[in-house]
Amino acid sequence: MGVTDFSDFQTEIEKKNFKNPKIKFGFQSIKITALPYFNDIFFQIFIWVISIFFLFNNSTLFWGLLVIAISFHFFYTNFIGLNICIIDFTLKTIVFKNRLFILNVIRKIFGTKTEINFSEIKTINFKEGALLDRLRRASLESRYHLLIETYNDPAVIISQFKKEGDAEDIVSLLNKFIINKKNIA
Repeated sequence: MGVTDFSDFQTEIEKKNFKNPKIKFGFQSIKITALPYFNDIFFQIFIWVISIFFLFNNSTLFWGLLVIAISFHFFYTNFIGLNICIIDFTLKTIVFKNRLFILNVIRKIFGTKTEINFSEIKTINFKEGALLDRLRRASLESRYHLLIETYNDPAVIISQFKKEGDAEDIVSLLNKFIINKKNIA
């Protein structure tokens, strides 16, 4: 079934009944809001408590600093996908920002784009796990990151999904309407 206008596109997405992330519709736009996993929040709080315990003990100060550095790595890889993403089909742009202020600051420091025009998009796909998870650690819950790659820049994480099927569905719909340059009326 071909999707010809925004209402059909909206219907196709509503049929999927996504739980995480939450998808809301505006006038010719979609707002995708990713929610954190409970396990990630619990793990992050736990590792910060351990690092504070090490820091207050002078004999383990080095280990405390090491645990803090590791915890920031895990913080970044676990929460970089918690974006609020607005795909506006009228302006033909994708605008996203992270729910956590510190990650928005990190993006500004490294010059990561937070607004992408449809004409700049090379590919839209998804990847299991985090882009910067070089340790290849086993996660209690898999996550599938929605990635957008432009012609001039590397892939940027736009959102995250709990289920691979959800990520495949949204990627195929977005590819149909953004990459194929279909006009949504």
